[in-house]
Amino acid sequence: MRQTPLSYPKRKALRYSLETSLLLACMLAVNLMSHETALKIADAAGWILFHVLKIRRRVTLDNIAWAFPDRSEKARREIALGAYRNMCRTAFEFILFPQMKLEHLISRSSFRGKELLDEALAEGRGAVLLTGHFGNWEWFGGYLSRMGYPVSFLVKEQHNKATDRIMNRIRAQSGAEIIYLGMAVREVLRALRRNRFVAIVGDQDAGPGGIMVDFFGRPTSTAQGAALFSLKTGAPVLFGYGIRTRNGRHAFFGERLKIGRETGTGPEAVRPLLQAYSARLESAIRAHPEQWFWMHRRWKSSPEPPQTV
Repeated sequence: MRQTPLSYPKRKALRYSLETSLLLACMLAVNLMSHETALKIADAAGWILFHVLKIRRRVTLDNIAWAFPDRSEKARREIALGAYRNMCRTAFEFILFPQMKLEHLISRSSFRGKELLDEALAEGRGAVLLTGHFGNWEWFGGYLSRMGYPVSFLVKEQHNKATDRIMNRIRAQSGAEIIYLGMAVREVLRALRRNRFVAIVGDQDAGPGGIMVDFFGRPTSTAQGAALFSLKTGAPVLFGYGIRTRNGRHAFFGERLKIGRETGTGPEAVRPLLQAYSARLESAIRAHPEQWFWMHRRWKSSPEPPQTV
């Protein structure tokens, strides 16, 4: 049973109330802006978050240093600042998305790999659509839904239930279906049987229950769900991601992850698909490192790297 805001401890309830009020005020302000103005303000907000408020800056810089040990400190800081700006741009575009006209979305979006979606629909088993916190991942899913594809978002419920409802209301306005992680197995299998695309953002630390795969040369705990859903249903797994280009445009790419079908659903059957996903995501990040969400503690469950002298 989900908590209601009234069941929170007093201090937490106050913090959540302030968070919700801030989100609503931000939504009100952003919805008065044009897309171009929103992106400019987002860049300024990203600069403030990185240089002034320094929210998760140490985590961000440490992650970038691990991934790119050969780059200078100046280059790493430039990647970090770009990541903060991308995060703010993504947030502002997420707020604007419901009011964007379809022709606006189409004019600012290109998609290479659309035929893979059509092929998956023709097969009739749905598809697992794996992506990452890269580019504008929210735009990608919303764009597919607005283009008429049957998309279900697998989302983790936020601790702040009020902001959680607001965010998922925005997602649903694109026509997408929302599946909460807590009821994932039954609902995801049902969605796949209804020939839907289940979109999963799979690049967060999965803790002790994840499968360790190589990501930037380090064992990285990765959630098993996407692979298990595919192995249980025979649904294909598509890797999709978007690159933020100039003037508020997005270039999306999709490919089918082709791996040998192992029997069962044990770690050895799951690992090849998760490794293929991680390798493709790493490749995209290396090409455009400023567009990934470095603020997340991606290697939280990884063994400590060896100390260098």
